Amino acid sequence: MRAWTCTALLAVLLSASAAQASRDLAQTGAVDDFYWRRFPPYNCDNRLGISPYFLEPIWEQPLPNTTCFTVRTKTPTIEEPRCNNMDFYKLEMEVANTCINGIRRFYVNGEERVQPTGETFGIGGLRTLVKMPQVNLNMSNAENSTICIETLPPCNGMNALCPGGDPTNCEYSIIISGTCNCCPVGPFGAAPPPPSPSPPPSPPPS
Repeated sequence: MRAWTCTALLAVLLSASAAQASRDLAQTGAVDDFYWRRFPPYNCDNRLGISPYFLEPIWEQPLPNTTCFTVRTKTPTIEEPRCNNMDFYKLEMEVANTCINGIRRFYVNGEERVQPTGETFGIGGLRTLVKMPQVNLNMSNAENSTICIETLPPCNGMNALCPGGDPTNCEYSIIISGTCNCCPVGPFGAAPPPPSPSPPPSPPPS
């Protein structure tokens, strides 16, 4: 039996969804809600609880036009044998439609990886994702690793990059290598409030 990768499955699903959508719209005018909502658009398990990894945003960024995340490991809350020892091969991120080419480069622990690619998905291509493959982390080296993305205008910063200009609308998917079984999705969440200013130094003793 052929092992499908997530990239191959996307082409099949987009073709099938477009054909089905045309039939549905012609017959009833209804839109198949599954293809509107599904991220990533592959036939894989995207439940957050199966993942042994998650991303924490680093809100104090090291360089202009750069956004970084720390990779953390955890014990999955949902038992899924196919994903128990999954690696972290690819990061996908849903972004604003205007940011299909908004991520210029990405780095893992300071090393540049292959150039990210953007594409649309969903009926009518109304949603956009960016693929960042060859993250190449696993449970032995992922903890405290750093992933940084370099963005281009008008997509600099999470507010501009995320759908609706809201970081709480941003989701990412961690995708396993090989057969497309596991693609858990997680939220980036909102930025925390800025830290309180440091108190002024005490005056020298008189």
